[in-house]
Amino acid sequence: MSASPLFDKINADIITAMKAKDEAALSALRMLKSALKYKEVDLKRELKDEDVIGVLSQQAKQRRESIEGFEKGGAADRAAAEKAELSLIEKYLPAQMTDAEIE
Repeated sequence: MSASPLFDKINADIITAMKAKDEAALSALRMLKSALKYKEVDLKRELKDEDVIGVLSQQAKQRRESIEGFEKGGAADRAAAEKAELSLIEKYLPAQMTDAEIE
């Protein structure tokens, strides 16, 4: 078990996706796990939830930029795939504050 319950949740969801034969979710979750492992190697320690959230935020930002590029380029199918990955990533991120909460 790692130092991050969030990382453990992603690993558990990979197993669930494998059992359900959900190839799209499995692919996205494996990509997330890979990014998290790279970060773990880079930091030379187990990831904490803050580290995992940082990696997830970075991955979400990359997806948003890809969606924008694909939509400008007319690749609606690729944009849809990126949107699906983004929604999966956002499931693990903490809820964003609304404008009313900020004020």
